[in-house]
This record gives sequence, C-alpha cells and structure tokens, in this order.
Amino acid sequence: MLRRSVVLGLAGGLVACASPDPQILSLRATTLPSDWTWMETAPLAEPFTVEISFLLRDSFPTDTRGQPKDWPKQPLALPNFDRHERLGATSWEVEGHVSELASYYKAARAQMARYHASDETLYWLRLGIGGGRSGTTIRFAWWDQLSEMERFVRWIEEARDGETFDDLDQGWRVQAARRGAELFFLDTNWEENEELGKVKAPVATCVEAAKTTWARANSIVDELSRSVGINPWR
Repeated sequence: MLRRSVVLGLAGGLVACASPDPQILSLRATTLPSDWTWMETAPLAEPFTVEISFLLRDSFPTDTRGQPKDWPKQPLALPNFDRHERLGATSWEVEGHVSELASYYKAARAQMARYHASDETLYWLRLGIGGGRSGTTIRFAWWDQLSEMERFVRWIEEARDGETFDDLDQGWRVQAARRGAELFFLDTNWEENEELGKVKAPVATCVEAAKTTWARANSIVDELSRSVGINPWR
C-alpha cells in the first residue's frame, strides 16, 4: 500500500518519532490545532466498542492476468459458526470457534496450492470502532495486520491530555485526540473532503474496550498460528 503520512503525538512543533516508517512524525504542544474543531460536534458513543475482525474470502482467483473482473475464480468453503457478517468474523464471534477458523485457513491454503495461487488478502484483519446507538463506525481501511493496529491501541491506552493521533492513506484518514477525560475519533475521506463518522467516549471506557479486544485478538492469532503453521496476521 502507499503510505502517505502518519502523525502521532501532541499537536504543535515537530519532534522525531522512533518508528521503522521514516514518514511517521510526532507533534508536541499544549493546544490542539484549529482544524480539530470537529471535536465540538462529535456524538457520545453509547456503548463504545473496539473490535478486530477476521475478513473471510468465499473464492480466490486462479489466474490474475487481464482485468480483475475477468479473473477465473474457485469457491472457498466458509466456516459454519454463527456471525453477523457472512464475510467477516469479529474476535468475540471467533472466540470458542478458533479450530473452525483454522480449518478454513488450512483448507483454503491447500486448495490455492493446487492452482499455484496465493492471496495475502485471505489473512487480512480489520479494526473498527463502533459508536453504538449513533450508528457510527470509524474505519481503519488500510490496516490489515495486528502490527499496524498496535500503535493505535497503545495510543488509546497511553494518550495524555492534548495528545493527538493522525494517520492517512489513499482516500482515508483517521484522527483522534484526548481532551480531558474524553477521547475523540474522526473518519474522513481526505481526498474528497468528506466526513464519514465521528464519536467521543470517556477515556476509561475506551481503554477497557481496547485492552479487552486486543488481548482476545492476540490470543486467537496465537492459537491460529500454532494450528495453521504460519503467522500472517501479525
């Protein structure tokens, strides 16, 4: 993917940020910049949820020459446990059904190997923040592995008053800030200047939700890795 920029820190003057990505910067000061006025109208998320989902595939291409719409595909059998989305399973839905999810991955790998095919999207994860009755979901459309999500989960747990988080990629930007005892989150398509969702919630609520989901997702990935014999989810 094309990583345009990532910003992590307190709004204000530039300070170097230790990261393997040279485009990650840390901003530090005591006040939020003027373009964070969206916080004033962010609705309270009741309840506030943090979830990590396992994206599922029901087919794979056997030949990727030509246009994607013309690629021949083979079907993949989906796992049978109950879930809200046909092509996705949240960590709480997977809990207690890890062996079934592992069987799905192993069968898919075996079937794809017969066609000398591979597809990293088979293992993609998706982080999402839900706004409860507000109906808002904050998307993290460009983060596919736990390693990409970890810095944001840590930011939720450790953010100080006035600290901000800002990450963007093609057609997607997520901003977050702590002000007093609340955290604020904004999802936009920055290329179209389109606001897609925003919510706020008490810091303690956000921290508890993030820690619970992060621990559950990591436990599932550890179990999957032992069963499948690979670890593309990290």
